[in-house]
Amino acid sequence: MTGVNKTIILSVEPHEIEPHILSEFNGASDINLTLKISTLGSNIKRTIIVNKFTGAAASVESMVGFRIEPNVGLVVEIASVS
Repeated sequence: MTGVNKTIILSVEPHEIEPHILSEFNGASDINLTLKISTLGSNIKRTIIVNKFTGAAASVESMVGFRIEPNVGLVVEIASVS
C-alpha cells in the first residue's frame, strides 16, 4: 500500500488482538500512538502517547495533551515554558 503513496490509519484495541499479531503491526508502522483517558476528580484528561515516530524531522514530545470541543473537534494542548 505504501508503494501507491497512501496513508493507512489502523485503530486497534490492544486487548482484542493476539500479542504476536499486534507486534507485527507495531513493527511495520512508521507512527504508533496510544490514546489514554484518565479522570482527575470531575475532569477528564486525554493524552496521546507517542510510542514510535519514524523519520521525524525534529524532536517529538512523548506525551501530548488534547481535548475535544463541540463545533471545533480535537484541540491539542500546547504549553510553553519560559
